[in-house]
Amino acid sequence: MSKKFEHTLAFHCGPAILGIKASNLINLSLADYPNILDEIKHLNKIFNPYYYFMVLSKKNGRILILVFQLEALKKAVLNTDSLNFLVENGYPSKKNIFTLIKYLKKRLATSCDFPHEIGVFLGYDLDDTIAFLNKDKKCLYTGYWKVYSDLEKKLQTFLMFTNCRNNLLEMLSKGFSLEGIMERMI
Repeated sequence: MSKKFEHTLAFHCGPAILGIKASNLINLSLADYPNILDEIKHLNKIFNPYYYFMVLSKKNGRILILVFQLEALKKAVLNTDSLNFLVENGYPSKKNIFTLIKYLKKRLATSCDFPHEIGVFLGYDLDDTIAFLNKDKKCLYTGYWKVYSDLEKKLQTFLMFTNCRNNLLEMLSKGFSLEGIMERMI
């Protein structure tokens, strides 16, 4: 894996890589990462079925990648409340995470607007995701996502995400490889 991609993954996807967040989304320029598809293929070959690096869309010279640990994503998406919310928003009612991701990819490809229900896949609080979509509440804070309720709890979560990212970046600066760190997580 290139050092540039390794650093980018650690910075933007550290919480998902270390298993404290359902997933992270990363949007990269194909010009800046010309070998990105090969790097994704390499990572999936090594780390599936534990880690996944899934291309959600590729257009306008950019690539959108969902990075996740399978069990963490299942926990966030396949619970009753989240699944009901997705079904209400047109998703299939199957309890299969890959079927739901496939539908998300379809929404990204065909929708005029960004499918903000993606917050469920990213492990955002469901109440915050719904409030963002409905625009019926005042936003209390903007951090890793817009917060509409339970601010103190979310601030602690955001701090944990930031500490996770910083710890991962520090490990890289000390010579550890991201692949090596991920192998230890399995």
